[in-house]
Formats: sequence, structure tokens, C-alpha cells
Amino acid sequence: MVLTLFALPACSASESGADRSSPKEPAPLSSSSTASHSTSGGATSKDEAAKDKALAAYDKFWAAQVAAFRKGSMRGTGVEKYATADALAFVHNGVTRMQKAGTRSTGAPKHEAKVSTYTPKKPGKAATATISDCLSTASWKTVEKDTGKPVPRPSNVPSSYLVTTKAEDWGKRGWRMLHVSPSSREC
Repeated sequence: MVLTLFALPACSASESGADRSSPKEPAPLSSSSTASHSTSGGATSKDEAAKDKALAAYDKFWAAQVAAFRKGSMRGTGVEKYATADALAFVHNGVTRMQKAGTRSTGAPKHEAKVSTYTPKKPGKAATATISDCLSTASWKTVEKDTGKPVPRPSNVPSSYLVTTKAEDWGKRGWRMLHVSPSSREC
């Protein structure tokens, strides 16, 4: 099941094999990410700008993740610039599973992400966002690493499903994805 690719144990960045050198900025995925304007109360332009930055970091997180799955390694992909904690482990475990299976990915997913909840920075607390995304994997294929032969998607796995990601604004260091939760719910 493709979704099991995303079930991860916790690991630290040092265990992930993430390269600490300055990676290239990943190219954004094809997306229609937009800041949601459904925030309760009077959302300010500052709040909207923060949501836009969270979505931009989310796009870069996915672009770096796709690069890692294509390459079969996190080294030089920049994943650690956009993910920490469980989200970094999410990518690490996915790459490890693909390595063990002798597979890699081709293409890239498309997504429709939006900020579903946003909490502005408060004294002693960073701004946070929950990003809801309809991730379409129809153009993101798994292939055998040595032969390039496509690995069929299990029939019980939807080609588009809901992904919920928790993110936090680290100030000058930008937004970081903390936790990624793919679901089996189609979208």
C-alpha cells in the first residue's frame, strides 16, 4: 500500500543522512496552493502574508521530498531546510523504504494546499498553521530502480488523498513542517 510508505518511526536529523551543506533550492511542484481566507476574526494582511509564506515553505518541502524519492537519498535535497521532527522522519523513512524495496520515484505529485487553520505568534509561542492538501499522485510513479519498470499502485490506494501538515514559523529561519499526516480519504 503506497500510504505505508509514509508511516514513520521517529528519528533525528543526524540519523536521516541529511547533508548539512548548502543544498540547492528545490523547484516548486505544480500546485495551486493558496492561503485560506476562512480564518475566524479579522485576518490581517500580515496574517495572510504569513499563510502565504507557510504555503511557500510547504511547496518547497514537497519539492525537496520528491527530489529525495527520485534520488533515493536525502543528501543535497534540502529537506532539512523545510522539515523537522516527525516531518523529517516522514521523508527519511519513505526514502529508506524505497531503498530497501529497490525502487525510486519518477514524475511529481500535484497538490491543492490551503492553510486551514492559522494561529498568529504570541509571546513565547511561534505562529502555527495547519495545511490541508489534496495530493494527487497520478503523475508520481514508483519504478524499479535498476530496470525503470513501473511498480503497480495497489487497487485499494487512491490516486488523490488528503494530507494534513502541521507547520511552525521559526522567524528568520522560515516555516518548518513539523508533522505530516496522509490519510486514506480520497479528495
